[in-house]
Amino acid sequence: LQFLYFIGLRVTMDVDLPHAVAGYALLSVLQKLGYRVPGKSILGWVCTVGGAFWYALYHWTTAVVRHQRAPLLSMYTYEMLWLLRPLQSLWRLATAPFRVTPDLCIVGEVRCGTTTMSGYLNKFPGCQTPFSPWTVGFSDNKESFYLVGHYFGLIHPVFYRMVFPTIFTKFWYEKVLGKPFFTFDACAQYSAAPWVPATLKATNPNLRLAYCIREPVSQNISWFDFEMQCMEYFRTLGLSTPHIAGREPFTDMKEGWKASQSDEVQDMYRESEKCAGQWFLPGKYATWPRGQTASFIQMGTYIKNADRCLEHFPREQLEFFNLSDLRTSAGLEASLHRMNQLLPASCRAPDENITTWAAAAIHANANPVKAPSSSNTDLIDEMRAYYAPHNKALEKLIGRELGWK
Repeated sequence: LQFLYFIGLRVTMDVDLPHAVAGYALLSVLQKLGYRVPGKSILGWVCTVGGAFWYALYHWTTAVVRHQRAPLLSMYTYEMLWLLRPLQSLWRLATAPFRVTPDLCIVGEVRCGTTTMSGYLNKFPGCQTPFSPWTVGFSDNKESFYLVGHYFGLIHPVFYRMVFPTIFTKFWYEKVLGKPFFTFDACAQYSAAPWVPATLKATNPNLRLAYCIREPVSQNISWFDFEMQCMEYFRTLGLSTPHIAGREPFTDMKEGWKASQSDEVQDMYRESEKCAGQWFLPGKYATWPRGQTASFIQMGTYIKNADRCLEHFPREQLEFFNLSDLRTSAGLEASLHRMNQLLPASCRAPDENITTWAAAAIHANANPVKAPSSSNTDLIDEMRAYYAPHNKALEKLIGRELGWK
């Protein structure tokens, strides 16, 4: 019961463990000293019942979605629930019709500076960050993960509003306080997800898109290294094996690269585009068709993803940001000026502010790319040769050279 109580206090009341233990201990001491604490028993029952509900829900989704059995009364389970905000998610789903749509969306790509750019967006006047279901540093106040199925697979555009502020908040800021207001999402998975552009168009036809890119071979390597680190972290939570059949992650980049070019994976990406407008994303596509280590060329062929966006949005609503530009003050300042033009007029920052921000660079969630080993030289050469014509086509679309090898 204590185990369920602390789970309930965490996910129902959204209280962290040290405060939960300290608060419970304080109430217990007051009771022992003879003070009446009428709320303690009620709080205890509410949290215990709530904990049992969330614990059962976690085990049910584990069995139904992941097709495996979660260990009973395991601290691994507790630590997994510690990463989530389930009650807030349900509340936001219920109030989605009363929430605003985003003004700007950073659509990707992973490991291309989306976290850094969202950090700068927070500095602009009137910025309101999106809700994230995960209490993980790189996603908090940055990305919602909504359109890739992190909310029980729900991807319908109507409920995308759940991750943004209410219409009442916007009214309060703009009409009562006279302050600027805009909101954004910055999910790096969106650019490679074929169903996302049409869904974004259904959400807000006037949406501005920011597409962060980098030299694709370094992007692929950085993503693979990042995923290996993530899997090691989740192994500490007891969530490593067994994986859903047919979606096991590749631990060898050569195998992942080969799989991303396979007919199976490419067919899955083509078929998944039909999911736009559906209520739920089929499990085989969530959150990456065939899994996150089998999507290298789908992430690195930026021109194909950009063309898909341009089927639904005019060119003037799409802007590109090259990661290498963010590494110098001049390049960063120029990038922030372009970002400034994507925002509503009332939310644009003065030029002097942008100059100041560029002088104090943010490099969020940075993970230096490892030099390729000699055993992978052939793979690197193959990847560069594959991407070369796609990079040329992208430079033609953007209208400037990107300086990639």
